[in-house]
Amino acid sequence: MAIDYSELEEYLKKPLEGEHSSISLSFNEQALSYETVEEYLKHFPEQKEDFVSKEELDKAIKTNSMWTLHWFPRSPVVSIQLHASCLTKLLSIKLSE
Repeated sequence: MAIDYSELEEYLKKPLEGEHSSISLSFNEQALSYETVEEYLKHFPEQKEDFVSKEELDKAIKTNSMWTLHWFPRSPVVSIQLHASCLTKLLSIKLSE
């Protein structure tokens, strides 16, 4: 399978504006605290709103798999994040026009 990393880089940089913006991609960060996705979301229920869909939320809990894309578009003050159960679903979201 050939992956065009230049397209991935362009996609990830698209929502960023300025020298103080940043973006990160992570997988199962809750596991660093020895928690499942379900346990993590019990502690941080507001994170449920950041899933790309209700189906992805349900699947993430069922499979204990959570990808997160977190970015600070203009500065390190305001951030946006999205979650999905799989990377493909997460990266299928249009980040900006």
